[in-house]
Amino acid sequence: MAQDTDARKEVLASDILEDIKNSKSIEYDNVVINGDIDISEHFLAENKKHIVSSFIKITNSIVSGSVDFSNIIFKNPVTISCCFKRNVKFFGTEFKSSQLRCADFRESEFLDDADFDYAQFHSTCSFSESKFTKNCFFRNSRFMGPAKFAGAEFKNAYFVSSEFEEEANFEGSKFEENTYFNEPQFNEHVDFAKSKFNGNVNFNRSRFKKEIVFNQSQFNKKLIFLNSKFEGEANFEESQFGENVDFIETQFDERTDFTRSKFNGNANLEKSRFKKEVVFSLSQFNKNLIFRNSKFEGEVNFEESQFCKNVDFIETQFDERTEFTRSRFYGNANFKNSRFKREIIFNQSNSTIT
Repeated sequence: MAQDTDARKEVLASDILEDIKNSKSIEYDNVVINGDIDISEHFLAENKKHIVSSFIKITNSIVSGSVDFSNIIFKNPVTISCCFKRNVKFFGTEFKSSQLRCADFRESEFLDDADFDYAQFHSTCSFSESKFTKNCFFRNSRFMGPAKFAGAEFKNAYFVSSEFEEEANFEGSKFEENTYFNEPQFNEHVDFAKSKFNGNVNFNRSRFKKEIVFNQSQFNKKLIFLNSKFEGEANFEESQFGENVDFIETQFDERTDFTRSKFNGNANLEKSRFKKEVVFSLSQFNKNLIFRNSKFEGEVNFEESQFCKNVDFIETQFDERTEFTRSRFYGNANFKNSRFKREIIFNQSNSTIT
């Protein structure tokens, strides 16, 4: 979004606040808003939160001061597509409109910290194509409608303990530094397809109740899914992992697909449980691969995969057919004390199993 203030009409933040006090509709396009928008004065209270009944629509504009709408209940839709030059706070804010979109921040640019901790979005919210150039916080936030972040760009992103009750769309998004999704809950379809993560990514103790899609995503640093649970299908097809990957003590309830994926760091899936089919065919493991003490309850497919270092399947259980046809092992493959209840196939493989 352009930041040139020339030829834009000036609007005072105090005028906007006065209109909000008087429940007037607010609609601006291509303006510069000067001054801080701080709604700390006392409005009509509901559960210690201030109620705002104004319809708000501000587009293609620049907000030069800080914005603080913390602990606000917006009764009507909020549409703000702006360049925010200073910090933005929507801490504990409720976007309560039941219309198609309760909050629309598409194509906004946040040049300072953006705080949406403990926010509640009662219907669809959109941050698609938005850019967060510093920290953005959605910790303990609740998304009751679809959450749209497709094509968004983040620096440091914090979604710790957030809950997504409807679909969450992060397709094609970009995360420049660290990303924290510790202990979130996703109740519907989740899409991170073609996303790029340039910093460490943490999904510790995550819960995905429906399908999650990471196909063709790129993880350039460490990725952690420690003690997570995938209740729907997990799709990591054609993904790239630049450093170590940890899925320790993670459970996959439905089909899991890593076809044509590339692991450049160690991949640790120790003590994990796969209840349905698992596919790693045509994948490449450039460092060590660890499945020690894991359990495969469905078919397992490593056909035409390459294992460039050591492979650890010690004390692992395979309940169904396991396929390593045409796979290449360039390090040691250790299956000590593993249990195979059905056939295991190494046709045209150069396996060195101990």
